[in-house]
Formats: sequence, structure tokens, C-alpha cells
Amino acid sequence: MLLHIGYHKTATSWLQRHLFGNPDAGLVAPWSIPEVTGRLIRPHPLDWDADAATAFFRDGRERAEGEGLACTLSNEELAGNPHSGAFNCTIIAERLARIFPDARVLIVIRRQPDLLLSTYKQFVTRGGVLPAERYFRPGPEAFRMPGFRPEHFEFDRLIGLYHRHFTPDRVMVLPYEAMLADRDAFVRHIAGFAGGRDPGPLPDEHVRPSSSALTVAVQRPLNRWLLRDDVNPAAPLRLHRLNDRLRGLDRVVPAGVIARLERRLRARVEDLTRGRFASSNRRTAELTGLPLAAHGYEMA
Repeated sequence: MLLHIGYHKTATSWLQRHLFGNPDAGLVAPWSIPEVTGRLIRPHPLDWDADAATAFFRDGRERAEGEGLACTLSNEELAGNPHSGAFNCTIIAERLARIFPDARVLIVIRRQPDLLLSTYKQFVTRGGVLPAERYFRPGPEAFRMPGFRPEHFEFDRLIGLYHRHFTPDRVMVLPYEAMLADRDAFVRHIAGFAGGRDPGPLPDEHVRPSSSALTVAVQRPLNRWLLRDDVNPAAPLRLHRLNDRLRGLDRVVPAGVIARLERRLRARVEDLTRGRFASSNRRTAELTGLPLAAHGYEMA
């Protein structure tokens, strides 16, 4: 049994589409994302029925084992949602440990400036209206409603939490950058850890790519009126496909303009995160043995 808990923006959708339910890899994913969300993530602690959830997941697991396949459960929300500061990550970890005490856990991390850039773009895509400075640096008064917290991206904290629940030998941490360097080896490593096998070459495609900086710049002021969502509940309208329509701008605006906006937004994120995660990255390297400095992670 493999639990893939995230992080967000680390090729999770690609892994879900091409690996975790792939019988050529000896793997099966018996549950849909809405089922996982509804049984493990959404329920309030006072509403969660542990026995019912255990029985539900046991049935799916027994069917998978009857087919001779290794069972996988993948949902990046299991690590917590970055737009709410992952406020419920400890609750989710406890639920997973109760239902799947013998499982193995996969955590995929990514260099923080790249990860936070993609996270901010997703925030705007979902309807967010905050500029990057206010999104990444919430004020001290921001505690009544969960919002972004940079501590969520101190990877050693989440890794340590799962070490305590599942033991270090059953928690595998991989850097997203290793996938960029050698995707086939990355896939073989995960499949073997899950109890599957090498599936051979898998499709090379972008699944749910991030918006461009141009789309983000145009969409953010429009969200205030046109895209009501859980990150922006006050908007009067809800145009679901607003982002898809705005992506068409990338085809008509000169590539040099888009590249300049991209460099500007990336530089802002780099400035806002410089030095923030170096100590955590050092602790993460110590916990995992990963050569994070070689992958460009800032180290203390």
C-alpha cells in the first residue's frame, strides 16, 4: 500500500494519470480523488467516522490485492492545502495512520522558489486577488481564517510528522528535480517502493501546466468580480473558465513580453523567499540523505 501525499505542484497529476493506476506497473488506484477527499480530508474532526472510513478503504484494498496489484492512494491535499496553510495536515496524518498503519508514504518536494511560484499562480487561477507580497507575507492578524503560511514549505516538519506515524524506513522523499533529470529512473524508484514494477516508457506530457505570468497579471484584478471561489468568496460572479479563456492571450502577445513578465514575477518570488528555507533544507537533507544542494536548494 502506497500513500502519495504531495506536495502540490510536484507532477502529482502526471503521476496519477500515468503511474499510480497503471497495471503495467503492477499498480492500481481503487479510489477517485473525490472519494479520498470526502473520506479523509473534508470531514470536520467531530464528524469524521473512523470505522466507516476504515471499512470503505478496506474494501477497495481487498479488491486490488485480489487482482494481484499493489494499491495506491494519491492526493496532494493529504499534505494540506497551501492556500490554507495546511492547517489540517496533522489531522490527516493521524487519519492515514489509523486506516493504513502498514502503508508506505511517498513525499515529493521541490525547490521552494519554483514551488511557491507555481503555488501563487494556482492561487490566482482559483480566484485569488492578493499580490504576491501580501500572499506570501500574511500579517500577524491573519489567524482567524486559514491562509498561506510559509512554514508549510519547511519540508522537514512534514517529513518528521510522517516519520513519527509510519517510521522513517517506510517514508520515501524524492525531489521533483530528480524527475526532471531522469524521469524513467524516478518512476522505477517509486514503482519499486510501492511494490510494483518498471512500467517502461511513459508519455511525456504536461498535465495541468501553470498559467503564464501574463495570464496571472491579467486575471488577478478580474477575479475580484468574475471568479467566486473558496479563496475569493466575495466575488459576485463565478466564471469557471475564466483562466482558460485568458490563456489565449499567450498566443497573441509577443513571446518577449511574456518572458519579461515571467522573469519579473519569478524575481519577486525569489526575493520574498531568499534565506527563508535554508535551515529547513539542511534539516531535510539530514533526515533524507538527499543531495539537495546539488539540485539547487538553498542551504544554511
